[in-house]
Amino acid sequence: MDTILTPGNIVGSSANDIIGIDKAGRMIAYRGLSDGSITTHGQIGHGWTQFDQVLIPGDVDGNGTFDMLGIRGDGRMFFYANPANGWFSPAVQVGHGWGAMKLIS
Repeated sequence: MDTILTPGNIVGSSANDIIGIDKAGRMIAYRGLSDGSITTHGQIGHGWTQFDQVLIPGDVDGNGTFDMLGIRGDGRMFFYANPANGWFSPAVQVGHGWGAMKLIS
């Protein structure tokens, strides 16, 4: 995996989950288990090679789950809500001009 993210609960389990993005741009979710181990949930996205940065900034929309932001090479920023049902909601563009930023956290 090229990128590892910790979104809290994405697949609807009671434990925290992990997301990985591989070199081909596939996003894979791993379900956290109550004993501290993880198991593969499955692929939840593709096309992530278009993104220079992907981050979990916390609960952006106020629903109690951690959401995701992605910044593409052209500087456009997209918001992905986390409904905790196994994948993120469809992208909503929330900004542009972010390509000049070196670090976003």
